[in-house]
Amino acid sequence: MSRYASNWGGAVAASNELKQMVHALHNEGIEVILDVVYNHTNEGFDRFPYLTSFRGIDNLVYYMVDVNNYKQLSDYSGCGNTLNCNHPVVVQLILDSLCHLVTEYHVDGFCFDLASILCRGIDGAPLACPPVVRAVTQDPILERFIKGDTGMKGAFVTCLSESADLYQVNQRKPFHGINFVIAHDGFTLYDLVAYNSKHNGANGEGGQDGSNDNFSWNCGVEGETNEAAVNAI
Repeated sequence: MSRYASNWGGAVAASNELKQMVHALHNEGIEVILDVVYNHTNEGFDRFPYLTSFRGIDNLVYYMVDVNNYKQLSDYSGCGNTLNCNHPVVVQLILDSLCHLVTEYHVDGFCFDLASILCRGIDGAPLACPPVVRAVTQDPILERFIKGDTGMKGAFVTCLSESADLYQVNQRKPFHGINFVIAHDGFTLYDLVAYNSKHNGANGEGGQDGSNDNFSWNCGVEGETNEAAVNAI
């Protein structure tokens, strides 16, 4: 995004500044998790298309398309189009993109926006074993480790799989529940346990920006505190 460069410096400057930012954050012990959007593009929908790349290259390869209807582009993303993530060409595009961000910019990890799209086939139906997900997990550059205490991996997987040890007695299945902590649209994980409400004074919007449904708890004191009991919680 060349417009992100300081003083409108252009694409090369934007690229270099992003690298410098990641390097500076790493020097402070901060990892960089990048939010990536592979579920749709900016090219819009059939009624008002915005042709910039994939639709002109090969619409049937890059997008989920219903050729039997007048309105051809399938919209599972809610943004007018849906990237055909499990087509071999698109799988390679996504892999190349992720690997480039890791090797060139040293990004530490990714948050996949509307990741359920990555699990759909060419007809939009959910896949039992999506090729793009398998490719990411098997790529030597992209495979990741999760920090945890010794012997806790099994318990973590159980919780991530909807806690069958707690709910299976009621015949509950994984699709009956959702594990959700935070997203890029709300509080950070720190804010989630430090504030009961928003305090976005610095941006001039008086706390009116963003969602109010953060389901946060300040553990007894609003904001940062030196109280040992609160910090222990």
